[in-house]
Amino acid sequence: MEKINRERKLFMTALAVMTVISLCAVSAASLQSAAEADDKIEFELDNVFGLSYAAPMRILSTDDGYAIAGRVSISNYGQGIFADVDGTDSDYGFVLILDKAGQIQWLNVEESIGRHYFSSIKQTQDSGFVAAGSWHGNDGILFKYDQNGEIEWINESINNGQEMSFRDVLVVDDGYIVSTSMGLTGTHAFLIKFDLDGELEWIKEVDEYILTNLANMAFVGDRLISIGSFSDVLHILDKGAMVCCFDQDGELEWIKEFDGLTFRDIATDGERIFVVGYKNNYGILLVLDSDGEVLESIEYRYEGEETLFYAVTYFENCIIAGGEVGIDVWEEECALLVAFDVTGDVLWEMIFGDGSMIGAVDATADGFAACVEYWEEIDELPSPDDNFACIASFTLSTSADQEASGGFCCLLIIIFILSLILTVIGVRIAFSATVPGIIFTLFFAAITIWIATKLLV
Repeated sequence: MEKINRERKLFMTALAVMTVISLCAVSAASLQSAAEADDKIEFELDNVFGLSYAAPMRILSTDDGYAIAGRVSISNYGQGIFADVDGTDSDYGFVLILDKAGQIQWLNVEESIGRHYFSSIKQTQDSGFVAAGSWHGNDGILFKYDQNGEIEWINESINNGQEMSFRDVLVVDDGYIVSTSMGLTGTHAFLIKFDLDGELEWIKEVDEYILTNLANMAFVGDRLISIGSFSDVLHILDKGAMVCCFDQDGELEWIKEFDGLTFRDIATDGERIFVVGYKNNYGILLVLDSDGEVLESIEYRYEGEETLFYAVTYFENCIIAGGEVGIDVWEEECALLVAFDVTGDVLWEMIFGDGSMIGAVDATADGFAACVEYWEEIDELPSPDDNFACIASFTLSTSADQEASGGFCCLLIIIFILSLILTVIGVRIAFSATVPGIIFTLFFAAITIWIATKLLV
């Protein structure tokens, strides 16, 4: 009897050790499988809204839909959504508000001030909108609209003796901050603060270089980050892109230079800074920390073709970059969308047909929206006969997550059955009330109960 008990204890110990090792291996394999499935990001084209005869320059996702700002060409007045616009002498800026179904809520084209366009739009605290752009080519202009599209005020250029264009606008608690680029006679960029009524509060000059421009901006904490460019007088010897950091009062904290690059857009997750642009026909993505130090630097080409990035946004650990690919032949370039993770690995890619490009992107509640400009027939998009651009919305596909969950559940079921069998064996072996037998039984009984609760949930 003593020999049988020793063999029984030896058998239980060996079986328990082997089973624990097996369970650890299976669990590790299941976690690895789930992680690999999570990496299979897919964005699906959800909806497309044609923008008849419009040239959008910026898109903003709102709780109710989309806000689009841009320019309408003089040749397109009286057509499409601009059928009621009577302008005949120049291009005008427009602001268009759509609901989530793509229905027009309101459209505003202000003809009284002459030639202008908008390059930026943001929603204000009172549910209205503020749009920034250029007036008569080299003067900045700022419009404030109420939520119904009525103009509350217009601030025409604060040029400080130099020509400038307003490039981007950000909303702060007590007003609006605008970035500028130099005009034909200007030399330096400015950061300008307006109060809620459009009155000038302060203007700060960025004069660290001979020639400077500021462009798109984003907040990281309470600091304002702007991309821009610098160069010498001839734009030859010393030129490149820059990232600038300002405090809440517009004082410059630091500048990071990037020789030979061109930056086009900026986004943030609240801690890191994502910048896109191009260099030598490569799309460029930079990931910076809040102090401007480069964490990742990615040069990207789609299948070896020339690639440019023009726009970027951030959604659920994905950096979405938009632009064009195949730029050697103007009529054959394709609109390009790429999703990167924060380390720069490509998660997802998509291109549209010939004669198209992505000019702007913005994150939505369940994905992102992109402004697509196109000139050729593209299967996924409305006919280009009267649509030079459209809004394409994309949602994050859940198929990968479901695949991961399904595979994980199958593994849990297998482990559950194995644990149940071992628990029964433990009960049979533990009749002698040996300590190993009791521990063996309780161990696998606990595993069985835990897995059962996971499967039920």
